Amino acid sequence: MAACATAERELQLLFDRYGVETVSEYGMHLQDHAERLARSEISRIPDGTYRFTDHIDGIGETPEAIILHAAVTVAGDGVTVDWSGSSPQVDGGVNSPLPFTKACAFTALRSVFRTDVPNCHGFTRAIEVVAPLGSITNPRSPGACGARGITGYRMIDCLFGALAQAVPDRVTADGSGGSTLPTISGYRDGKPFVFCETFMGTWGGAATHDGQEGVPHMGANQSNVPIEMIEAEYPIRIEQYGFVPDTGGPGAFRGGLSLIRDYRILAENADLNVRSDKRAYPPHGLFGGKEGAPSTNLLNPDGENRLLPTLLSTPIAMKKGDVFRHIMAGGGGYGDPLERATEDILNDVIAEKTSPAHAKKHYGVVVTGNSPAAINEAATALLRDSLRAARVG
Repeated sequence: MAACATAERELQLLFDRYGVETVSEYGMHLQDHAERLARSEISRIPDGTYRFTDHIDGIGETPEAIILHAAVTVAGDGVTVDWSGSSPQVDGGVNSPLPFTKACAFTALRSVFRTDVPNCHGFTRAIEVVAPLGSITNPRSPGACGARGITGYRMIDCLFGALAQAVPDRVTADGSGGSTLPTISGYRDGKPFVFCETFMGTWGGAATHDGQEGVPHMGANQSNVPIEMIEAEYPIRIEQYGFVPDTGGPGAFRGGLSLIRDYRILAENADLNVRSDKRAYPPHGLFGGKEGAPSTNLLNPDGENRLLPTLLSTPIAMKKGDVFRHIMAGGGGYGDPLERATEDILNDVIAEKTSPAHAKKHYGVVVTGNSPAAINEAATALLRDSLRAARVG
């Protein structure tokens, strides 16, 4: 609302100063300029059709995978994104209306442009989006779409998988798949409360650096809620919030680590609902990089340790003292893990992001000692040679 009010005020000032005709003319020039820049960028991408298939784990206790299939065709200075072959629309609220599907295509493609293309309608003229009616990417009315965000994240992820074949140095390996939405509702002192947050987030490794951690998905503008704000406003105590070692996908540049959060209920009763993903289909790696760790939802991890679905279809009843734990998926790795710099692995071990056993198993690096830790260079060289030889054999 504040942004709209500001836009209205500033546009009125422009119209008052320059007149409707001049402002409108310059507006059209801006659209045309953005289109020229976009087409110039697209023309530098090799022509061809690049395909990739991604998945949403599914809904409920017995989930069926929801398939997203993208075919990105680059021809000259134009692109067609075709979602034919994706799953039919579903009964749950994860269907993506066509405008949202288009927005995800525009986001993915604009993010691989080298030029700072103005974020306006003009650049979208170079991009055609095909989404069959009745599919998860273009549902028939009244297809439910209230939780469509997860599908939008996955469409962008899927497009990055396709674009990796065309511009490998401009995309990351797969990340945690966007925000997890835990929703906890109930009554405190006779008054209702509803807690819901967008819990972000981890990216996959890139061509020049490790995956980022604690950041939103490319398709989001959200951030994690500070613990103090949650505990001040709701009958919830956050008992754990941090990184999970050994969860980033191994690679020359590893994926970002999983994040973990524990929510303890302080109200007498509450209902839990969760929207998460990336358990059955963990974040994929690129160019020899390995998968990141899958996500997990647990009820009372130190007691019954009940495994919950990734996407709940009905709420879970909780009582005072119960704990809900969410572990986010780790990012996929980028490049051959045996090519990762030993100095980077040592730093990860010192920071407790990687254990010595994980470093030895996945990177072929032997870390000895504790205070200080050090790389056994001779043992590492022998181990890496043997692991490479085993691949050939």
